[in-house]
Amino acid sequence: MDQVYINGRFLNQKLSGVQRYASGLLNHLEFEVTIEKSPCDTAAKCIIWEQVTLPNQLKKKRSPLLLNFCNTAPINYQNQIVTIHDLAVFENPKWFSRSFAAYYKFLQPRIASNAIHIVTVSEFSKNEIQQHLKISTDKISVIHPGLNEGLATKTSVKPAGINSKFILMVGSHDLRKNFDFAVEHSQDIVNELNLKLVHVGRPSHIFSGNIKQPNGSTIQLTDATDQELKWLYENAAALIQPSIYEGFSLVPMEARSLGCPVLASDIPVHREVLIDKVQYFQLHNPESFKTALENLLSVKKPLPKAKWNYDFKTSAEKWKDLIARFE
Repeated sequence: MDQVYINGRFLNQKLSGVQRYASGLLNHLEFEVTIEKSPCDTAAKCIIWEQVTLPNQLKKKRSPLLLNFCNTAPINYQNQIVTIHDLAVFENPKWFSRSFAAYYKFLQPRIASNAIHIVTVSEFSKNEIQQHLKISTDKISVIHPGLNEGLATKTSVKPAGINSKFILMVGSHDLRKNFDFAVEHSQDIVNELNLKLVHVGRPSHIFSGNIKQPNGSTIQLTDATDQELKWLYENAAALIQPSIYEGFSLVPMEARSLGCPVLASDIPVHREVLIDKVQYFQLHNPESFKTALENLLSVKKPLPKAKWNYDFKTSAEKWKDLIARFE
């Protein structure tokens, strides 16, 4: 296999879904790669490095194959495979800051058009790329993320400040996650059952809003270690995943793999990847949400741990096969 390079801009970013995808793949790529690391320390400098410095460095090396795992890539470089996880900025740019939405709406059509191939994480996102970016189906491959491999083996650790039974939400302060809806319409149930809402997630400058915390019933954890997250999944009365839009949906899988009941919004990607292993409610329908949550919480029998066929070893093998097509 010829030398393959990886866009390492993600190594300077906070760990979220797309960075976990990149890190998970790197742990299982069983062939030699060179990671081009960015020395930048601000968003503007990182963009300049990715769009100018990185492609210039590679062109001096006769333009080897470049892999991009995290939604962005150099515009003026063709011998590359680009991963686009979703097209949320096209679905609703108001979910994001103006600058972030404008940059992605400028960038993604161009890298999708120039790249030799595109990878995405679900059939839903593949359809979105075809629809919004007008890319032919034979130029797009679906390679799923894998579950967090450390959760199953690590020892659970209780986070500080959790002293009562609770319902869990996990995700960034992102309007498309729809956490405000869940907080508002679970209040009566939470109060009646003497529960708390625990939200694990951090604010980010790229999103246009933060979730509310009414009546002191929401406990906010800016971050959690894998050990703490495992404890939360194992001890939550339920996990709520009320998203309006997702490219994939790993959090409900992690929760169900540890026996946690899950209530998820009835959106296409949830039906695709979560299938019948969670309970659903109708999006934007408070009565459907309340009824489904009450039904889920009324089940006293522990749920068996769900099993999923999503792992990074398999995903890395699919990447290896894809790369071989373009050598």
